[in-house]
Amino acid sequence: LVYSTYLGGNLDDLAEAVAVDALGQAYVAGATRSGNFPVTAGAFQQSYGGGNSKVNGAGGDGFVTKLDAAGSRFIYSTYLGGGGEDSALSIAVDSAGDAIVAGGTNSTDFPTTPGSIQGKFGGSSDVGDEAGDAFIAELNPLGSALIFSTLLGGASGDAAASVELDAQGDIYVQGCTSSTNFPTLQPLQGSPGGGSDAFLAKLNPAGTSLLASTFLG
Repeated sequence: LVYSTYLGGNLDDLAEAVAVDALGQAYVAGATRSGNFPVTAGAFQQSYGGGNSKVNGAGGDGFVTKLDAAGSRFIYSTYLGGGGEDSALSIAVDSAGDAIVAGGTNSTDFPTTPGSIQGKFGGSSDVGDEAGDAFIAELNPLGSALIFSTLLGGASGDAAASVELDAQGDIYVQGCTSSTNFPTLQPLQGSPGGGSDAFLAKLNPAGTSLLASTFLG
């Protein structure tokens, strides 16, 4: 082992995804129910805001934690969520060290930024083990501020399961939706084919424009 460490508080904590930058620093995304999950001074969200477990068995808030290459200290650690159930399910890192996180939320007050693609919660807040809307958020290298944060979804359950970047910095998000009005643009498939379908969406690097979006199912 180069290193191995616990990460969590006194309740349920779940690491869903990890990305590594050119310096060997690890970025971990997941979900926690712990009000004492380790967060750092100056982090974007230092207080737990979530509810009880629904999202993927963890859930009160999402979290993003950045570790140094030796796994010996936090660069930053922050909650990410609102008053409901939030789970960060995927993470990617760009060349500047910004962390792009995607997941699901049924928090009507999930933090979004002005000018984002979808600033207002549109989903159901009672969706069993699925989230009300997908979300995509980008944190600066210090984890102290959101570069952008947007919801993405329709009137039913939506959640983003993976996020990746291309050479131009465009953001690709894949997930699942049961919303018949999930936002589409230049779609390969413009309407849902079943009770729930996959979706694939492409966002500009600033998170202000949807470049393409399609159902697939």
